[in-house]
Amino acid sequence: MATSNPPSSPAEQSAPPYAVVVVRTEITRRVTAIEETVDPEDEDHLARAFHYSIPPDLRGRLQPGHLVWVPFGPRTLQGVVVALDERSPVEETRDVERLADPEPVLLPEQIDLARWISDYYLAPIHRAIETLLPPGVTQDVETVIDAAEGASTEGLSEGQAALVRLLRQEGPLTSRQLARLSPVKSWRAMLKTLADKGIVTRTSVARPPSVRPKLVQAVRLREGITPDEWPTGRATAQIKALEYFYAREDREWIGLHEAARDADVAPYALHTLVEKGLLEETRRQVWRDPLEEQTFVPAIPPRLTPEQEVAWHAIRTDMDGPERHTFLLQGVTGSGKTEIYLRAVRHALDRGKSAIVLVPEIALTPQTIRRFGARFPSTLAVMHSRLSLGERYDQWCQMREGRRRVVVGSRSAIF
Repeated sequence: MATSNPPSSPAEQSAPPYAVVVVRTEITRRVTAIEETVDPEDEDHLARAFHYSIPPDLRGRLQPGHLVWVPFGPRTLQGVVVALDERSPVEETRDVERLADPEPVLLPEQIDLARWISDYYLAPIHRAIETLLPPGVTQDVETVIDAAEGASTEGLSEGQAALVRLLRQEGPLTSRQLARLSPVKSWRAMLKTLADKGIVTRTSVARPPSVRPKLVQAVRLREGITPDEWPTGRATAQIKALEYFYAREDREWIGLHEAARDADVAPYALHTLVEKGLLEETRRQVWRDPLEEQTFVPAIPPRLTPEQEVAWHAIRTDMDGPERHTFLLQGVTGSGKTEIYLRAVRHALDRGKSAIVLVPEIALTPQTIRRFGARFPSTLAVMHSRLSLGERYDQWCQMREGRRRVVVGSRSAIF
């Protein structure tokens, strides 16, 4: 049983001591006899979650929706915190190891939606949660097998000895690699025997994330640099670059290649200035924006027709009221339905909300983007399956941070 020191601050002291975690793994249940007792953590197998102790450094910080690393049997796996609890149904609990992401990846409403999906469609809760997780944030775990140092191989079968020789020759191997290289077919059963005897070791290792923030080299003029310190002689490109930085109105970081392009010099000139201490350098995140090449022409909302006025008055009144209703707009192509959608989105933004605009197929997305981009150019995001994983990840990050509040896309835009 893991033990934790008592929290110190008032916020930590008032925080629940347990986290309820849905672990990202398939959970099978093997029944060998009629069960007279029920595992407290297994009353509902489809919605199965596990209680973990919250260590002092996470007490008061850990929230429902956080993606975390937790011990699960002999492995360490990722899971999503779906609730906090004052009590655990089991006496002994293990600690949450660490956060996988500093900010929650799911909202409380999304956790409730996952529970509804699990209950309505009789789906395991971890599958429902997996559907809601943003692209690229999760990491899978694989087992790495290695021969224990100094372990005796005396008394092993021919197949077991062959496995040990392979590991000593090749070094640590993943389960996939071992399946490909193993000289025997029944290597899994042999591996368990070897591990029980301490002849081989098995370690859980997280695979690299499938997507990471995109970082680029950035530069800026070093504070206090004067023209007296500039290079002289034939360093014309370096002087030209410094003139560009001096002419800028601010000392904000700028991408190295962007600065080289704007200053009309080769990137090498900026690298040289960094080496001379005249420029500072860092790495900063840039967004992979699928709309980067788009130019939106601002559009002034047209005057509504009498029919549009009737529809918009009903929808706006409902949006301002305590309850929400579903509306169906009926009209032929070109009758002005999209203008009502645009007004509804604008009204939602004015009230501090956000909006999702769904299209039935990807082919309709470009024309919808043009219409909505003309009204909301600075806050528009797009989400569909044709985007790269990096683009989808960055769009999601900007939505989470509130940078993008209008999302246009197909079904994948919902989650």
